[in-house]
Amino acid sequence: MILRARVISMNSALSTSHDAQRGAIPSGAFAANAWTRKTYGKDFDRLSEKDRETSLKTMEEGKAPFPGFTSTMFFNALLQISMEGFFADPMYGGNRNMASWKMVGYPGLPATYREDIKTYFGKKYDKPPRSIADFS
Repeated sequence: MILRARVISMNSALSTSHDAQRGAIPSGAFAANAWTRKTYGKDFDRLSEKDRETSLKTMEEGKAPFPGFTSTMFFNALLQISMEGFFADPMYGGNRNMASWKMVGYPGLPATYREDIKTYFGKKYDKPPRSIADFS
C-alpha cells in the first residue's frame, strides 16, 4: 500500500513537471525572442553563436526578465527536453546514429545485453549499441 502511494505520488509529480515544461516551452520561446529583440535587436535564432551562448547563460541565471515566470524555468525545461531527446532511443527521432549512447558507452536496449553482463563485468563493453528499432 505504501509503495503504491509512493508510485502514484511520483507519477503525479512527473506528470505535473511535464505539464509545466509543455507550457514553459512555447511561452519561454516567445519571451526569449521578445527579450533578445529588445536586447540584441534580433530573434534568438538570428543571433551570432557568441550572443546565443551569452543569452542562454543569462536565461539560466534568471537574469533575463520574462513575464509571469523566470527565464531559469524556461532554460531548465529546454535543457530537460534536450537531454531527453539526446539520450533517447533513436527510433523516437533524436540521438542520431546512437551518438550519445556511443559517447557514454551505453549498450542500448537492456534486454539485449543481459547475458553479456557476466562476461563483461569490470571490462569495457565493446559491442555496438542496439535500438528498439533494431528488433522491429
